[in-house]
Order: sequence, then structure tokens, then C-alpha cells
Amino acid sequence: MDIIHEKTKNHIMYSRKRLPTNILHWHQSIELCRAISGNATFIVDNIEYNFKPGDVVIIPSKCLHKFVCSEKNLVDIFLIPTHEFMPIIRHYPSIPIHIPREKILSIDGLEEQLNDLFYKINKAYSLNIPFSQTLSLSYALSLTSLLLMYFPPLKIIKQKNFKYLFPVLEEIKSDCTNPEYSLKYFSKKLGYTPEYFSSMFKKFTGIGFKDFLDRQRIDEAKRIMLSNDLPISLIAEHCGFNNSRTFNNRFMALENMTPTQFIELYSTESENNYDIIF
Repeated sequence: MDIIHEKTKNHIMYSRKRLPTNILHWHQSIELCRAISGNATFIVDNIEYNFKPGDVVIIPSKCLHKFVCSEKNLVDIFLIPTHEFMPIIRHYPSIPIHIPREKILSIDGLEEQLNDLFYKINKAYSLNIPFSQTLSLSYALSLTSLLLMYFPPLKIIKQKNFKYLFPVLEEIKSDCTNPEYSLKYFSKKLGYTPEYFSSMFKKFTGIGFKDFLDRQRIDEAKRIMLSNDLPISLIAEHCGFNNSRTFNNRFMALENMTPTQFIELYSTESENNYDIIF
């Protein structure tokens, strides 16, 4: 399992893509996903949701989540950057909402309205003309608001210690290969004992600090391996691992395959035109 973060922050992002499996990540944006094919599990803030074709999940900004699927999948996904549109979406929920297709079908005509709005989002987003982003956003807001009108959140949950730990996540994601980063480094920076920081970090993210850091570094290594033909030893060193053996062991532990097998697998899938997000 790895951790990824959103790169597109300034505009709405829409795509129909294959989601990666078992990669923990977060966004600055509100995310809405609709399953097209492939049964799976969405895990948001350590809560599991069965995710099957026709289901929709609304994920608030900065919620840690991942997608677990043993088969090929396809989803509609769009992101609404909160920092640009906060006056419009400040009333949106701060907890994840899972909407099964059965509930959507129970409301006459709702699925047809959703299909139409997804089509309009895709159409507007693909246009390379002035105001296409604004048009796409208006449809995305309409779709999200329509869902929330019929399926409002039951309660609001405040994430304890979020304001302290999210800057740590942001700092790691921006420079995960920094050799100074360690449990001791961040606990000292925040003024906590290593034991307390470790406990708080695991409670918030669901994984230990070392796993978090190693997974982020492995994710960076995967990006490099898919875009550059470099020796494994150089990639390992660049990504903050002491040597190739440590890198290979951690990669195997987290990915259930060697780096070489990973390259062969995803190179083959790329040739088969699967759109893979890392």
C-alpha cells in the first residue's frame, strides 16, 4: 500500500479512469466517484464501504481514503478544489457519504439525471474553449447538490488532531525523499515525545509513521520506474533507502512483488491502454 496526493489544485478535474488499488491518499478537493465496472471496497477514514457499479461516494476534502479491488475497475471521478470555491461549497458535508445504486433507483428519474450531468461534465471538461472549466464546475456542483438533497449526511464528525498532523502529511508528500525525515524529527518539531506522536499518528492515519513514510517513498520510486529507465540502485538511493536490498525488501513487503515485476506488470498494462493513476 502506498500514499498518493492530488496534483491538480487550481481547477476542477474530471476523468473516467481505472483507480489504483490499495493506495492511501487524500485531496485538497471534494471528490465524487461513481463506479462503472468492478466490485470493490472504498475505505475512508478507516470506514469500509462496498462499492459496486452504479454506486456513488462523496469524499470531503482532506479525508484519507483508499480503493481496494482485486479485479479491473472503471470509475467516473471528479474533484472540486475547495480553496477556490469555498463560498459556494462551505455547507457541503465534512464526512464521507456512500450512496448505493439501489437508493438512487428508489427515486424516480434520479439515475437519468445523474447520467445526464456526468455526460455534461465530461463534455464541458473536454472543450478547449473559454469558460469550459466554469461550465464543467456548474454541472459538478449541480450533481453533488442533487445527491446531497436526497441523501444528506446523518452527522458531522470532527477529525481529532487533524490540524496538527495534516501539515506533517503535507511536508512528507512534498519531499518524501528527505533523509532527515523520521519519527524523532517530526515529534521534536511538534513538541511531542516520540511515543505520543507515534500513537497519535497511527490513530489518525490507521498506519504507523514508518509505514507511511516508506509507502510514500515507494510510491515515488514507482513513478520513477514507470517514466525512466534507471538502475534500481539509483532509484533506491534517490528515494531515501540505505541500499538496494532494503528497498527491494520494503517493495516486496508493500507490493507483494519485486520492483522488476512491477515494471513488467504495469508496462504491459499500459500497452493495453489502461489508464492508471499514481
